[in-house]
Amino acid sequence: MALPGFSWPVCTAAGTGAPGYDAFEDCPTGYVEAEVQSGHGGNSESYCARYTTERGERIELDRQPRVRRDRPWYFDIRQQGGSSTRAWFDLKK
Repeated sequence: MALPGFSWPVCTAAGTGAPGYDAFEDCPTGYVEAEVQSGHGGNSESYCARYTTERGERIELDRQPRVRRDRPWYFDIRQQGGSSTRAWFDLKK
């Protein structure tokens, strides 16, 4: 995650802290996040995979690219009842 280039203001009274960052949407139902290393530079590719187990071995049935979020940054805002709401945003101008 690249830093945005400035410090985030924090409002503890509102129940918010520093923002989080999640570049990808969740995988579809039945799929899990997976990652494969590519090349010697430590680069990796994130994808969604669907697996089955046959005779004790895990077998990949299908692979889909992970969808990038339009708004990857978020704040978790605490509500009065103790639950929290996630507010997504981006830093594009």
